[in-house]
Amino acid sequence: MLISPELRFLLLREDRALALLFGGYAVEWPGGTLVVNERVPAGRFNFVQDVRLGPGRILAFVEKALEHYYQRALRPTFELPPDPPQPGTVRALAEAGYLPLGPHRSRTLLLREGGELPPSDARYRVRPASEEEHGTFLGFLAEPRYQMELNRYLEEDVFHPHPGERTVPYLAWRGTDPVAVALFHEAGPVRGIHIVATDPRYRGQRAASTLVTEVLRAEAGSSPGPCALFREGPGVPRPLRELGFRDVLSFETYGLPDRRPSPGKAP
Repeated sequence: MLISPELRFLLLREDRALALLFGGYAVEWPGGTLVVNERVPAGRFNFVQDVRLGPGRILAFVEKALEHYYQRALRPTFELPPDPPQPGTVRALAEAGYLPLGPHRSRTLLLREGGELPPSDARYRVRPASEEEHGTFLGFLAEPRYQMELNRYLEEDVFHPHPGERTVPYLAWRGTDPVAVALFHEAGPVRGIHIVATDPRYRGQRAASTLVTEVLRAEAGSSPGPCALFREGPGVPRPLRELGFRDVLSFETYGLPDRRPSPGKAP
């Protein structure tokens, strides 16, 4: 779906906000933006965003980008918009060992611009995570060895935000069990819902869709305006389509196969 250059810029900025909230940074180069987070060495926090390279500049960009990550022992992913095709970039990535990760690892940016919300599933309770529950929230996001560092950033984001910025971690509960999480972030005209994750035992039981519905409902009054949701996988799942989300940007993801050694370490 066609969107304005201004909206595209805002969506991409909000997409990389997740990595920046937890101590990362972004480096904007002609041809793509490097999103880097040395504290969370995972693809969602270390990726080259919106790669669009012209002939004659491909090899230099790929080599320079990889050098930036490899010097920090990070394995980035590269996100290429499917249109227009970039066969030269795909070949350069393949020569560096980067292959398409398949539809299930593609990236889709969804947008909701208002409308009525359907009823939620009454089996779930959704509310912002208390300070004591930040550890529970982060348990859905990262391995235990990273959680102490990430909790420090989360507390700064929630309790000491930058002017005009707001971050709210949400938890969905079923009885006494935390079953799903989402991170709401606002720093401009486009707000974002990040890292929607569900306990595997509750997948397919409307936990995530109820969580997103209640986040939208809770934030509608204080944060009017379009809301983006960022997910892995193609298209718009039916529960999100029923909430009014539409697919506005998509990217094919390229990464190193898992069998390759980590950069900066001997095989």
